[in-house]
Amino acid sequence: MQYLFDQGADDQYPDSLLRAVRKGQLNAVKWLLEHHLYTELWEGERVIEEAARNGRLEILKLLHGLDSSVGKKPLARSVETSEWWSRSCYTLDVAASNGHLDIVQWLQLIRPKTCSSNAMDDAAANGQLEVVKWLHANRSEGCTKSAMDVAASNGHLDVVQWLTFNTRVGCSTLAMDLAARNGHLDVLKWLRKNSSKGCTANAFENAIEHSHVRVACWLRKHFQFDVPKTMTIHPPNQFDMVLFLFSHFPETFENGNSARPRLVIVSGPNDEIVPRWVQANEPGITLHAL
Repeated sequence: MQYLFDQGADDQYPDSLLRAVRKGQLNAVKWLLEHHLYTELWEGERVIEEAARNGRLEILKLLHGLDSSVGKKPLARSVETSEWWSRSCYTLDVAASNGHLDIVQWLQLIRPKTCSSNAMDDAAANGQLEVVKWLHANRSEGCTKSAMDVAASNGHLDVVQWLTFNTRVGCSTLAMDLAARNGHLDVLKWLRKNSSKGCTANAFENAIEHSHVRVACWLRKHFQFDVPKTMTIHPPNQFDMVLFLFSHFPETFENGNSARPRLVIVSGPNDEIVPRWVQANEPGITLHAL
């Protein structure tokens, strides 16, 4: 780095700083801050949030030490980071989203205002239950319905259960709809017994389109759904899903039925079973190869 600096090659320093922060290279970060001014405020915002995103607490402490507004003595010829911190409104949110509880706790002490309901929402969405618990106990922002909806979508049943028993926010029909889309049958079963929100027809359509056969079977057993008018069934279990539809909804696919749905099956490059079956049984189905 010193050689490049001596040669005047400093135009790549902003990216170099971000890379050093991501990798947790504290000494490199110190050197770069001493030899480049980083006058663009957006550079500073990105540096702080990148450190929070990647769990780099020591680097955040270094950047905090360069903030003259807290009475710290900066490094020789280093940047002054008070503007960076003042414009970094989402630092705690970002740390919470990525499960870095140590950084969340540290920011609570030195930057308690840099938090929103996104912190708990995003931590829940990513399955960071310990962070969710800590935020619930130590912050007042709380969460929105998005917390449980997206936690359900991503299959984090433990988070869904904890939010149900410890908060009053609840969820929306998106919780079951999205859980069906991603094949999380355990989440669907639990929500049906413990939430009054239920699901919409999108749940069944999502399960069909993403070829989650077990989910589709379960939804058909517990809810009344019609076959969607248009379906595009994706791998990996598209053939099993086609057999499920033709087995349980045979009247829907009868020739001459004016309500017969438009069905598109996405097949892989080496998938021979689906095209053969379609040609032999339902030539009217559209095939789309990946």
